Amino acid sequence: RFGVSWPINLREIIADEQPDIINAHLPVPGMADAAVLVSSSVPLIFTYHAGTMAKGELIPDMAVRLYERLIRPRVLCRAQGLIATSEFVGSGTLKKARHSPKIITPGVDPDVFTPAMSIVRNAVLFVGGLNRSDRHKGLDTLLIAMKEILAKSPFVHLEVVGSGDHIESYRDQVRDLGISDMVSFSGHLSGTDLVRAYQRSTVLAVPSRNDNFPTVVLEAMASGLPVVASAIGGLPSLIDANKTGYLVKANDPSSLAL
Repeated sequence: RFGVSWPINLREIIADEQPDIINAHLPVPGMADAAVLVSSSVPLIFTYHAGTMAKGELIPDMAVRLYERLIRPRVLCRAQGLIATSEFVGSGTLKKARHSPKIITPGVDPDVFTPAMSIVRNAVLFVGGLNRSDRHKGLDTLLIAMKEILAKSPFVHLEVVGSGDHIESYRDQVRDLGISDMVSFSGHLSGTDLVRAYQRSTVLAVPSRNDNFPTVVLEAMASGLPVVASAIGGLPSLIDANKTGYLVKANDPSSLAL
């Protein structure tokens, strides 16, 4: 949550640390805006991680559009340099920015995320936040797709890795769909526990309705998993369609199920 004391706190940190450069992260408003207010003569760099923050909800999206159209351009103009985490962001969101962005994509450690010794069958994996604000990750769509898959392949299992304040709604959806036997919730996993989740899976599902460069795709590929993902945002740049995975229509359970 945004804190009105952030500019004051940040000014104190800058005074104590005497940084050579400040790197603030967007698109979520707040800290980058505070950095603009207090950076003074310290060079300011922005790292931009996503496209629009609009999630398809009328009232929140009105505020998002207002910020992106009126405030964000003024904030970006204050930076001495820009970093984009994908070509999708660099050539889209930041296309009209004063500075041409440097593209620096995220990465994963291939010595940590490694393939399993043997191929696992019929195990679908979803990895992502389960907060209300993460609904654009499309788990609700995947659960409907699993209902369709169950009719054809009754032995398929979905493991959901993640935690958040919306998890009970997903549990309710699973019960309402009658697929409790084929879905399990593992909670938040990290380190070797997360690696093992990839290794005990057959495919990673990324049914997002809005996304840029989800690190889970890289983690899955490093673990030897194909990826089925929505053809939106930066996802098409990560997946070699029909070779390293499949791209499907967003928000379409039947397309995802196929």
